[in-house]
Amino acid sequence: MASLVPSLGQLVSDATCLFKKLFNDEAPKIAACAPGRVNLIGDHTDYNQGYVLPMALSLVTVVVGSASSGQEAIIVTASELADEPKKVDLSLPNEGFPSFPGLPHWANYLRGIMHHYRALPLPGFRAVVVSSVPLGSGLSSSASLEVAFYTFLQQLRPAPVPAAAKHPHNMMLPPPRFTFDDGDKVAKAIACQQAEHTHAGVPCGIMDQLVSVLGMEGHALLIDCRSLESIPVPLSDPGLVFLITNSNVKHSLASSEYALRRGQCEKAASILGKPSLRDATVNDLEGVLQPIQANFGQKMDYFLNKSPDNRRPHIDSKHFWSTIKSRAQLDDVTYRRASHVIGEICRTLKAAESFKNGSFQEFGKIMVESHNSLRDLYEVSCKDLDDLVCAAMEVEGVFGSRMTGGGFGGCTITLLKADAIHRTIQNIQERYSGTPTFYIATPSEGARVLNLS
Repeated sequence: MASLVPSLGQLVSDATCLFKKLFNDEAPKIAACAPGRVNLIGDHTDYNQGYVLPMALSLVTVVVGSASSGQEAIIVTASELADEPKKVDLSLPNEGFPSFPGLPHWANYLRGIMHHYRALPLPGFRAVVVSSVPLGSGLSSSASLEVAFYTFLQQLRPAPVPAAAKHPHNMMLPPPRFTFDDGDKVAKAIACQQAEHTHAGVPCGIMDQLVSVLGMEGHALLIDCRSLESIPVPLSDPGLVFLITNSNVKHSLASSEYALRRGQCEKAASILGKPSLRDATVNDLEGVLQPIQANFGQKMDYFLNKSPDNRRPHIDSKHFWSTIKSRAQLDDVTYRRASHVIGEICRTLKAAESFKNGSFQEFGKIMVESHNSLRDLYEVSCKDLDDLVCAAMEVEGVFGSRMTGGGFGGCTITLLKADAIHRTIQNIQERYSGTPTFYIATPSEGARVLNLS
């Protein structure tokens, strides 16, 4: 059976009860929530300015609270998995006194949001955080927290149109003071992304924060991570279901592996002479690996035996030696990382079109291709995720399955017929050696303010 998820109303009730218990039976006056997300296809493409296809989930983070007369923020998390202490007193940042990361780690996301919030100075406040997004699952509990907390702060002090430009070269300096709320949702997502960069130490792309802000009920979003434009993709067929399977193997996006892969992608783009891998093609990548004679009409060994001062004059020497240098720099690992990203960007566009056209078999095939690429080329899968995908694909009525999120654990996402849910869950439980958790993915709306009356 799929896991029962606490309703939004239950989460608000739990947060309100905890707030009253902690703060002398005072009721909170403000509440906001933001969803987690599952990415249907397009992993590790967002920080390469590519395309992604996520949906916002009914799994959400809720923040309730009230303004206070003090000059500090008192925040409590109800998460049992968060590191201690669960209650923090944070100094409010201002233009002269920036906020820096510290302990506990869970509070760094909140420190980062206050630091990058676009309407300093903030008033003092007290808040409680509860969430149904499982931590470390690849369903973006961090972005859900960031966006929910930012939405909460917007009710304390509206976000602004800038009176002056932000500090472009030092993200640890708070933004200048502002005046009023411009309602810019994309700028809100960018501020939340910056918070994760500077205070959580994760060089994430924009996908998680953007879909948490912009999510649409009944739709996935095809997001262009360069222009930050999004196109709704309806997910309204009642005969289809997206099933999330949590391996319950925890991953850490802050690990060195995530940053390492981003660096490898940037290296590949530089070798190919592109601003990002979004601009590269398979031909570009293969062109660097082709024998030099294919580019210059001569035998490779002939030119490799010539010094730069002893070349035939009709050869473009700058291009020639640049190509040889590029070939030497593009090692096998960097090549495979770039190959995944370039292919995944193409797969994402193709998959979105397939779903729009009702070509679900094709969509499922692309999902499996994506998983294989993440496993073999990007090397962010693991045995648990591979086993979950294999178990799902054995079941009649399953179109496709893949790992989703950053990898190294977390979840898979499976597209299947609605009448295949029970037998798919049963087969996974029988075949998978771990203890999986299942969720029916319901495409939901993005961040919003909640009415407490």
